[in-house]
Amino acid sequence: MPSKKKDDRSPGSTHRKREEPHGRRSTHSKDKRKSVTESELEEKSNGGWLALFYFTTKKHRPFAILGVIMSIMAGLLAPAEAYILGQLFESLAGFGAGTLTKDKMMADVQKWCIYLVVLGALGWFLVGSFFMIWLIFGELQCRSARDRLFNGLMKREMEWYDKRKNGIGALMIRVQMWVCRILTCF
Repeated sequence: MPSKKKDDRSPGSTHRKREEPHGRRSTHSKDKRKSVTESELEEKSNGGWLALFYFTTKKHRPFAILGVIMSIMAGLLAPAEAYILGQLFESLAGFGAGTLTKDKMMADVQKWCIYLVVLGALGWFLVGSFFMIWLIFGELQCRSARDRLFNGLMKREMEWYDKRKNGIGALMIRVQMWVCRILTCF
């Protein structure tokens, strides 16, 4: 005869043990129970885009400001290139329509091609600087995050490390992953 589990509830009780569906975690508040999916928990733990600047210090601000300026300047390259190419093709179309002479068209094309080469060199510098500045800023953010995490972990008592359910190794992997995510945002 199979053994029955002893249930401390009365036989006529309507109270049944609540089963949680797979993939859901229960959270307890003071007086009510609430089910929350893991993705909802992750969404609540993720901050907005301003959370990217949580580790910014006064020393990082010049890089952030310079990064914004370089981003704006690099963003102006595409409209400038479109304008130059428009002027270049207008000269070619004017020659094709017979409104420009060969010498005037050649002078215009030569002028706009020189502007296009200068814009290409300027673009190389601006886009390179744009990426470099944001990379430096991201690395500074990661360093600041690592320093704060290290200092915070050093302040913990040994008992805290011993009480970790999955061990300190699992925590370190998650912390490193979060710090790397900071870098990829910039």
